[in-house]
Amino acid sequence: MNNQREIVSTIFYFCFTLAMLIPAAGSAAQEKMTAAEIRELIPSNTLSGRYENRFMVHVYHDPTGTMEGMRRGQGMHFDSGNWTITDEDQYCRQWNRWRGKALVCFHIYRLDNNKYRLKSATGQYGSRFKVREGNPEGLKVN
Repeated sequence: MNNQREIVSTIFYFCFTLAMLIPAAGSAAQEKMTAAEIRELIPSNTLSGRYENRFMVHVYHDPTGTMEGMRRGQGMHFDSGNWTITDEDQYCRQWNRWRGKALVCFHIYRLDNNKYRLKSATGQYGSRFKVREGNPEGLKVN
């Protein structure tokens, strides 16, 4: 009987320890970026990814704070707007037409292999993207 209790106790502590480690491993894989890191990542580069897992989107970020976007899905759509990075570690953007012209701010999480996750500060929007050097889509910024 004592042997069975020891086995059950060992299994319980093993499962408990494993359950405690899994969230820690997940959070390490998704490190939230700081404003300084975002300022190195975004300017003069293109973010490419699937917006809300539906449409392919490419957004070129001019260092002046303007941006140009192209969305593929049910045809090609273009928009331009402005972007900024806040001291609160947020990347914010406002399109001239898309998203109802609303200013939306995001936290950026570093995943791995040049992959990142955007999560809006409100939790309403999200996407995954990779960073492409320069303006490979040839998007014209106004």
